[in-house]
Formats: sequence, C-alpha cells, structure tokens
Amino acid sequence: MMGMVKTKQAKQQKVVTKQLSLQKLLEISFWGTVMWGIVRLLANYFSFTPFTVGSFSRLIYGTTADNSAIGIVTGALILFAVTIVATWLYATLFARIHAWWLGLAYGLVFLLLFALFFRAGTWGDTTMSTEIVWFLSYGLFIGMSVLIEKVDVE
Repeated sequence: MMGMVKTKQAKQQKVVTKQLSLQKLLEISFWGTVMWGIVRLLANYFSFTPFTVGSFSRLIYGTTADNSAIGIVTGALILFAVTIVATWLYATLFARIHAWWLGLAYGLVFLLLFALFFRAGTWGDTTMSTEIVWFLSYGLFIGMSVLIEKVDVE
C-alpha cells in the first residue's frame, strides 16, 4: 500500500527544465577543470598515461612544454575553455533528455576526438584504459552537473 502512494506522488510531480545560467556554466567548468586536471596530473605522475594537463597546450607550444609550469598553466586554461564549450554544448543540445548515460556517450565523443589528435594507435593498454576512464568520467560529470542544474522537480 505504501509503495502505491509513493508511485502516485511520483507521477504527479512536474519536471521543469530551466536555462543554465552563466554563473553555473562557469562554476561547472571551473570545478571540472580543477578535478579532472588533478586526476590527469596524478595519472601522469603514477605513469598511467603520458599526457598531463600540459598536453592540452600542445597547440601552442608543441610537446616541449608538457611538463613545464607554463605548459601546465596554459593547458589548464585551454582545458577550462574546452570545458566551458563542452558544458554549453551539452546544456544546449542534450539537457532536455533526462538520461544519465548520455554523459558517458558525450565523454566517448571527446575521447575519440582526443585520440585523433594524440595518435591512439600508439597507446599502450594502461594509457588506453586511463584515457577511456578519464573521458567517460569527464563526460559524465558534465552531463550530470548540467542535468542537476537545469531540472527542477515540483
């Protein structure tokens, strides 16, 4: 009997999708950059992947600055910019679809793009598995964060 009451209440709830504010977009992007930047630095430190946060600065400095302070700072800024665009795209294109796994698919798309630019054919098993986990969790973070911020249940 108690389960039926909860089910009726759940059916009567109204789901409202709201616009993602610029403040929330920047907040999600900032924390995504901080958390996943630290994870990437730790993964590189423990030799799970050759790619650091500085790897994102290769567009500007090439491979010479990957582990330098300027490379890491520039890479973090580029990762922040990429996260802003990725969060905005997700909020614009997919936020009305309330499926948690969509963030995983979104992360997989970013993995494929990263793999194209960083020659995935030369990666070993540890690098491949680390990059898969990093990008899937990165996409899931963006997807779940946007979904939480945009959806209200009344």
